[in-house]
Amino acid sequence: MGRVRRTLGRPWFITVLVTGVVLVGAGLYWFQPWKLWVDETVRDPLPVAEAGGGAQAPPKDLARGKLISHEHATSGSVRILRLADGTRVLRLTDLAMYLSAGVVLR
Repeated sequence: MGRVRRTLGRPWFITVLVTGVVLVGAGLYWFQPWKLWVDETVRDPLPVAEAGGGAQAPPKDLARGKLISHEHATSGSVRILRLADGTRVLRLTDLAMYLSAGVVLR
């Protein structure tokens, strides 16, 4: 226990530790390794529910509209669909949000 306390109390160890934490944080910020696993584009097909007789009925539009901008410029369209089994689906298409400094979320 005394050896650990002596090592942690030395100025060079604290300097190396703080420098390492700063470098790891900067590396994560600049290289963003989590983007290797994150898919930003979703291309899901429209879900299809079977009607009572086993036939697939097309979904029915309950409502549709365009997105409006409030705090950030936003564009895209929204549809609420009712499937043959009565479930409802919210469908967002062509969604884009324009943030400050030229950052665009699509």
